[in-house]
Amino acid sequence: GEREADAGRLVQAVASAEPTPPTVRDLQDQGFARELVQACVVTGRLARVSDDLVVTPAFLARAEAVVRAAAGDPEGITVSRFREALGTTRKYALPLLEHFDRQGITRRQGDVRRLAGT
Repeated sequence: GEREADAGRLVQAVASAEPTPPTVRDLQDQGFARELVQACVVTGRLARVSDDLVVTPAFLARAEAVVRAAAGDPEGITVSRFREALGTTRKYALPLLEHFDRQGITRRQGDVRRLAGT
C-alpha cells in the first residue's frame, strides 16, 4: 500500500547484505519499523528465520538447496560446513539450520544434521 517504497527499501537492505543480513534490531536502528518487517514477512517479500532474523526468499531457497544437498550425504552436514558453503558466519548459519529443523527438512543428531526421514 502506501508504504510500498519503504517495503522496497527494507527488502533491498536485507538482500544487499546477504549472506550476513542485518538483524531485525539492526533494521529498526536503520529506521525500519518492526511492523514493516512483519508486513514484508506476511506478504512473502521476506522470510522469517528466527525472532531476530529475516532473509529474502531467494536466499532462504539457496540455503535450503545447500542443506538438502549436503545433509543427504551419509556424513550429514555440520554448522561449520554449512557456514562455509553459504559464505556466512555461525551467527547466521545456526539460526538457518534450526529453521530447517523446525520445518522438518533436517533433523539434528549431535553436531550433524541429516535430511529428515533418512
